[in-house]
Amino acid sequence: MLDAIKKRIDSVKKQQTDIDDTKASAKDQLTQIEHKQTKIREQIAKIKAEKLAAKEKYYTKMIDYEVEQKLIRDIMWLEKTKQAFLERAERQAKYKAEQAERQAQRRKIQEEREKRQKQWEEQEARRKEEAALRQREWEKAQLKKVEMHPYTQDIDLAESLIYYCAKTARANQKDDDAAREQDDSKASEAEKKIRDFESKGKM
Repeated sequence: MLDAIKKRIDSVKKQQTDIDDTKASAKDQLTQIEHKQTKIREQIAKIKAEKLAAKEKYYTKMIDYEVEQKLIRDIMWLEKTKQAFLERAERQAKYKAEQAERQAQRRKIQEEREKRQKQWEEQEARRKEEAALRQREWEKAQLKKVEMHPYTQDIDLAESLIYYCAKTARANQKDDDAAREQDDSKASEAEKKIRDFESKGKM
């Protein structure tokens, strides 16, 4: 009886010991698990910190990249604007130079035209003056002849008609070279006719 009880007590103690051992093992395992959880949490925190740092670095790089791209675009725009401004300035300078050259050519042409016009007017004035002088000399010569001629009235009438015809022809021909030659020819013919008439009158 006592042996049975002793065995029962030993069995209970052994079970209790096993339970304690199991508790201790479980506690050790729980401690190990807690250590592992702590390490995992530390690793997670480290990874999160690294992730946050990487994200900050990434966004910093992105911001730097965008700023750099904006600066590049601004520089390209400035270069393009500068080039357009230089081209426009070059076109304006070229246009002004061409305009100045055209104006100089027009002034030169106008000056030459005015010079030729002045020369023509001077020549025309000298020609008219010479023609008037010749006409006066011819009239004087005719007057001298008329004073000595017996048929004074007929000769005077003929000379008036000849002078009137020559003057009318000059006005119609606008005093050009052909008209002058024609007038001179007519005047010569008139003088010839008058000499013939004078010769006949003397006879």
